[in-house]
Amino acid sequence: MKHVTLTILAGAILAASTPSARADVLPARRAADADRSTIERRLVERGLDPTSARSETARLTSEEARYFAESPDRVQAAGHGGDLFWLGCCGGGVLLLAVLILIAL
Repeated sequence: MKHVTLTILAGAILAASTPSARADVLPARRAADADRSTIERRLVERGLDPTSARSETARLTSEEARYFAESPDRVQAAGHGGDLFWLGCCGGGVLLLAVLILIAL
């Protein structure tokens, strides 16, 4: 237990003493209008309403838009699959329980 406490203390001191990393953030270029319209059409075909499709394509960078516009079949439906949602919740709960047990030891 003493080693765990010392390790946590050393990590906290190290984290507090090092300067945080700073970087310049350059905004990505926005997608070309032709690429956006191609992707918007595909999203509408997949069942998304036009307003949501427009907002989704507005967030894409030019490289992402070009990638999806080259082959519109790459745009596929994704969302909350009922089975995947519950599987993720149960898996997260098991992982949390395992971590708590390891901490308690």
